[in-house]
Amino acid sequence: MLLPLFGCIILGLALQGGFPVAWLSTRPLVFLGNASYAMYILHAPLEQWLMILFTRVLHTEPAGPLWMCVYLVLMVAGSGLFYAVIEEPLHKWLRAKLQGKAVQNKYAA
Repeated sequence: MLLPLFGCIILGLALQGGFPVAWLSTRPLVFLGNASYAMYILHAPLEQWLMILFTRVLHTEPAGPLWMCVYLVLMVAGSGLFYAVIEEPLHKWLRAKLQGKAVQNKYAA
């Protein structure tokens, strides 16, 4: 039942429509969008590390608002840091290497 609504939202965003697009295009949200792959990669290991920390070191149950706040803050900060320090520099290096090979292959043929 919500499919038409989602379709309208996607169409509106695709047509560069107003405030939502301007808000989603802000620097912090674009950065977080770029860091989403790092978040995907890090979410399971971070959860396991935090479970160990909470149970063995802090002797508390890994549940509730404290657990969720710590997890969310570390997830956003960790994925942003991973993206800025590791992922993006590797993207730039790989692009440079691949563009160099593309130029070499163009003239080799």
